[in-house]
Amino acid sequence: VEVTRDRNERAQTLREIKNFEFVLSASGLAFWDLDFETDLMWRSPQNDTIFGYKNRQQIWSYEKYLSHILEEDKSMVHSTFSRARENATSFEMEYRCKWSDKSIHWLWCKGGFITDEFDRVVRAYGIESCIDEQKDAQLKLLDLAYIDELTRLANRAAFNDCLKALIVQKRGCFEYSGLFMIDLDNFKSVNNTLG
Repeated sequence: VEVTRDRNERAQTLREIKNFEFVLSASGLAFWDLDFETDLMWRSPQNDTIFGYKNRQQIWSYEKYLSHILEEDKSMVHSTFSRARENATSFEMEYRCKWSDKSIHWLWCKGGFITDEFDRVVRAYGIESCIDEQKDAQLKLLDLAYIDELTRLANRAAFNDCLKALIVQKRGCFEYSGLFMIDLDNFKSVNNTLG
């Protein structure tokens, strides 16, 4: 009877893991769990895909994870993770990683830590997702906000932001700066009819 119960529990656990992996895959999320004693990371199959691998990698560690992150983002990722580990708090970050084909991809990661009975951090866990599409959409929105569609020149909002930044930069500086403006006659009618 005990053997049958163990088999049933094992089968139930496997079904739950398969269901969990299905939900993660369908949502575009990857899950990982890092054991600090062994420095080995268990991860869902989607994790390796997010980092550009077609086949599942045998071993994954924190160092291997960091090796994929762009140099410009690596210190931010490491310090965010280390600070959260030190305080056993959750963390969330966006960063870029480089695939083996040299393409750059944006990732989002959110995670936390597990402590033992002595309040020592023993594990980290998290979810992550590729956010390339969101970053592309953000760039397009920024482009729409600051670039005139017809002329592809900077618009008034971009001009105002640049002028404010220049004024702040030159504040307290005893150098001369100038602003040259051109007023085109009847340009308003051209702009109103052609965009």
